[in-house]
Amino acid sequence: KRAGPGAPGLEHPEQQPEQDHRPCPRMQEQPVQLRMQLVTRGFRNDRGFGDGMGRQPPFGEAGMGLMGKGPPYWFFRAVADYQYGVADVIGVQTPGNLSFFGRWIRSGARRVEILQNWLTQAPPQGCSIQLAQTPLAGRTILVYAGNMGVAQGMDLVLDLAERWTARTDIGFVLVGRGSDAARLRADAARRGLTNMLFFDEIDPDEIAGLYQQCHVGIVALDRRHKTHNIPGKFLSYMHCGLPALAVVNAGNDLVSMIAEADVGACCDTHELDDLAQQAEGLLARISEPGM
Repeated sequence: KRAGPGAPGLEHPEQQPEQDHRPCPRMQEQPVQLRMQLVTRGFRNDRGFGDGMGRQPPFGEAGMGLMGKGPPYWFFRAVADYQYGVADVIGVQTPGNLSFFGRWIRSGARRVEILQNWLTQAPPQGCSIQLAQTPLAGRTILVYAGNMGVAQGMDLVLDLAERWTARTDIGFVLVGRGSDAARLRADAARRGLTNMLFFDEIDPDEIAGLYQQCHVGIVALDRRHKTHNIPGKFLSYMHCGLPALAVVNAGNDLVSMIAEADVGACCDTHELDDLAQQAEGLLARISEPGM
């Protein structure tokens, strides 16, 4: 039996695009290596309980302020403790999450291990979104595809787009749904962000076709996260050869992972000046000849 802080599987299976016109060809050499290094969601047994986001309930929700420490918290904590208690192996998604299982490790009663994630090949597909037919045609595109909710904290991405409103060489594309999607659309319209486009959720098979038209993949995690979370979309970016611009909670293992593998830039302060500096450095790097 295996238990872990989230469900198995991936956000979506992707494949290498048929054509290679991405600005960072050397990134294509990274995915295989990274698939051996990346640590994401664990397996669970038939009693498994998790939110599918790499957070062991109810600690993720409590840390995000989505749940107080009332009866529901203690109920879910009991369920989580029971899950770990009946498991022979507890899987975590990053080395940093091992600290949450210190008593299990010290007791020797359970084996706690890091579980690797992976992606499988899929038949090539096109994409219903054609950026060449939008006002962002010809620009360097920063893309985000996925859930837009409390756990992501996407407002800082809008702040960055607002700072760069006058730049005609950069565009932002946000694709997906979520509890904050409508609010973010309205906020972008209120700010007059002509450099940002929103699209509804697309079929997972179209994701690779979307990324083929983009240059940088955005990872966003709210600063209130306490656990270490490696979003599935990060693995998707690596698989499709996109460098990542990540905004994550302080101390997240993704910071060192991106730096050590040299596959993007990361900001863990959630300060706009820091994010802009990291983004500008990354854009300069991918525009260099041979990158």
